[in-house]
Amino acid sequence: MKTVTATEAARLLCIADKTIRDWLGKGRFPGAERVKRNGIWQWSIPLADIEAVQREEEKNTESSGGIPSLPELAAQLVALERRVAELEQVNLHRVTGTTGPLPAVKHKPTSDDLPDNLVSYPMFARLHGISVSTVQKAIDANRLTVIRGRWKQGQAIVQKALDANGRARFVELFQGNEHFKVCSECPHQ
Repeated sequence: MKTVTATEAARLLCIADKTIRDWLGKGRFPGAERVKRNGIWQWSIPLADIEAVQREEEKNTESSGGIPSLPELAAQLVALERRVAELEQVNLHRVTGTTGPLPAVKHKPTSDDLPDNLVSYPMFARLHGISVSTVQKAIDANRLTVIRGRWKQGQAIVQKALDANGRARFVELFQGNEHFKVCSECPHQ
């Protein structure tokens, strides 16, 4: 019969050593026994007991609904964000003493904002169906010139942008690409 130590069992089950020792104290591994190896007392746990606990843990995870999928987590996040917004509204009403919907906060332009004559190159690439990595290769090869800086665009930070000349050059470079999509402002000349 193949056995493992408490530390090895913890690694196999992907849990802490302390949890294994707690379970040993509670008798969760019925075949486990203390043995003296190289003059040191250690736990000897049968692999069959480890496998049984593993199956039991998997069954418990499945019966409790398991780990939510990415779309489920995204839906939960959206619901939580809505709830936070509602609570912020309630709190603001409480503080200001007003009722009804509160006015939306308008963004005040700052010198940090992306200038109107520039566009984020990744956004421009996606708009035209070209992968960002393909455009980055053209930039790295000096076939496409970008304006470098640090600007805000919504919540994002833009560090490379295209001006009118860059947009025109982009179209020139990529209009023959099978994935190229024409936008309402094409040809950007």
